[in-house]
Amino acid sequence: MPKGIYIRTKIDFYLPQLDMFVEIKGWMKERDLKLINKMHQEYPNENVKILDGEGYKKLTKMFKDKIENWEK
Repeated sequence: MPKGIYIRTKIDFYLPQLDMFVEIKGWMKERDLKLINKMHQEYPNENVKILDGEGYKKLTKMFKDKIENWEK
């Protein structure tokens, strides 16, 4: 599969060291749940993690000083 999963949307980023796709969802809507379920059905062997708002806050705390232009 190409790097980037398309199901009417594109996954936010790919971590090659972990062979993991990451989607950040600060707000989960019904449409988002449908897309996530469809993605898991169509790509059951892919390592995809959904990061909610709290998870994103933790990432920000860990990396905002280490990654230039984090959320600027």
